[in-house]
Amino acid sequence: MDDMAINTDAVELTRDLIRIDSVNPKLVPGAAGEAEIAQWCAAWFADHGFEVQQIGAVQRPTVVAIAR
Repeated sequence: MDDMAINTDAVELTRDLIRIDSVNPKLVPGAAGEAEIAQWCAAWFADHGFEVQQIGAVQRPTVVAIAR
């Protein structure tokens, strides 16, 4: 893979992530929270061969991805 492909992938990944509303509900009452972005990240990691666990609260989850 050349450097341009890597940079393009990083740009696309960043674009995908910033499209997801993940505003912290403790900062903005009624905000979406991180659940949707955590699910997206978990799926992305799983699709790329990582072992994935989601832990924590429903609205404020944490994603742990491990490359074995």
